[in-house]
Order: sequence, then structure tokens, then C-alpha cells
Amino acid sequence: MPYILLDNAVKYSLTCGEITVTLVEDSSNVCITVHSLGPRLETSELSLLCTVGFRGKYAKEHSEIGTGQGLALLKTICDSHAATLDISSVSYGTTVGGIPYGSFTVDISIPKN
Repeated sequence: MPYILLDNAVKYSLTCGEITVTLVEDSSNVCITVHSLGPRLETSELSLLCTVGFRGKYAKEHSEIGTGQGLALLKTICDSHAATLDISSVSYGTTVGGIPYGSFTVDISIPKN
């Protein structure tokens, strides 16, 4: 899981971009949040992110590297461990090289039981 999360964040972040990783543990869950600035997602793309082979329009423009396997594998791992996976994207209106960028956050909650 950590490799997939960080690989995805590094791959799609701007050069010298900031990636924030937060780990929080309570009595029943371990929660992991990875936040970065990445290519903006169209509203219709968000629900497709964990589909094998899918890459967003602007992600493809940002980098030719990627096969659309990472988040699909992450979802499979989460499902097999009863973990919840929540992905969100908020557009900031920032454009670099003709590609719009926005906030990209992946939240995972893993039950301890």
C-alpha cells in the first residue's frame, strides 16, 4: 500500500511538489492520508479511478508513464482487508504547461480487527 500511494503521488506531482503523508492510529483503525497537487480530474473521472487501465485525461498529458493499474490494485488490497478507500480531487485553477492541477487526496482507513 505505501509504495502504491507514494509512487502515484510522486508520478503525478509537479517537479518539487509537496506530498503530505499522515498516519493516525486510534483504538479501532489505522488511517493513512496522502495529499498532493496533481493533474485535475474531471467530475466524471473520479468514479473511474480504481478501474484497471483507467487514467484521467490530464494525467495522460502530464506523464506517459503509468498503466492505470496502481489505484485499481490499491482498491483490491483495501477490499481484501476491509479497509475503506476514499479519493477526492479539488480543482484550484492552477495551470502548468497547459495542464490544470488541483488537490488530490487519498484516505485509507484500515480496521485493526
